[in-house]
Amino acid sequence: MTIQNTAAPKLALREREAAEALGISVKTLRNWRYMTPQKGPRPSHLGRAVVYPVAEIERYLAENMSR
Repeated sequence: MTIQNTAAPKLALREREAAEALGISVKTLRNWRYMTPQKGPRPSHLGRAVVYPVAEIERYLAENMSR
């Protein structure tokens, strides 16, 4: 009997995961969130947790990779 890993893909990343994906520190990501105008990918809230939708991270990278 073979057991396959059928884990669903992540739709959002927590702060630490998002910072790692962007290659920055968590502190930098938090600073970006409080800047006016806001810099970086737009966060969402899941209860009290701050999460970053994967689509938002991909959008941010696509817009800023060509610079």
